[in-house]
Amino acid sequence: MPKLPPIAKRKKAKTALDYHATYAWRKISKSYRRDQPICERCIYLDQLDQLSCQGLSVHHIVSIENAPSLKDDDENLLTLCYACHGRWSAMEREGNWSQSEAEGREVKERLE
Repeated sequence: MPKLPPIAKRKKAKTALDYHATYAWRKISKSYRRDQPICERCIYLDQLDQLSCQGLSVHHIVSIENAPSLKDDDENLLTLCYACHGRWSAMEREGNWSQSEAEGREVKERLE
């Protein structure tokens, strides 16, 4: 197993991809999935299905690039199954950031 450099020499996250590889994000993500162990989008759409709703990831409603201050805020996070997360990521890759954020906020508000 490779030995990690001393803490003082470890790099700080500079981009969203760097942040998602940090210990802090892994800890927050694990805690959020433990508190919300079911895909929130599938609950919202009333499409819970054990076959299609497998594997969970945590998604930022407002991206880290657009609002770095919200990166650790639970109100900015959603638990999504891999299928929903893939659809959401595709929407963002196509440049539909405002639609993605609006849908994320709607899901979050309805479930509270």
